[in-house]
Amino acid sequence: MGTGVAFMTYATVERLKALGEDEFTYGNTLGPAMSIIDPDEAQAYFRALVDEYERRGDVHPEKSVWMAKVNLGYYAGYYDSATMDRVYQLYQTQHPYFGTRTDVGVAETYLKGVELAGREVP
Repeated sequence: MGTGVAFMTYATVERLKALGEDEFTYGNTLGPAMSIIDPDEAQAYFRALVDEYERRGDVHPEKSVWMAKVNLGYYAGYYDSATMDRVYQLYQTQHPYFGTRTDVGVAETYLKGVELAGREVP
């Protein structure tokens, strides 16, 4: 790992750890993970995210790993196809409803939401 990556990882991880309770949001915790491109940095950030879930939620390590993967996969769905692909690979995850597909359109997303809500399409 190069010096620049090591510094970036440290700074990104330290920002995550420094978040207050009211700042520990999906955007503040998952957003930085979307811009990471280096596998070593991704693993360091993932480990820090899992550690924070454990510490803040008092949950078992296996559940923290599961939470991090599901949240990263879901959050990546709001980004472009290239970012989704990269996130799925870097964090070994996928979207909880659409898997590793990056071609999901608005209509399909809407219908999945209606299905999950247990309602009929209006």
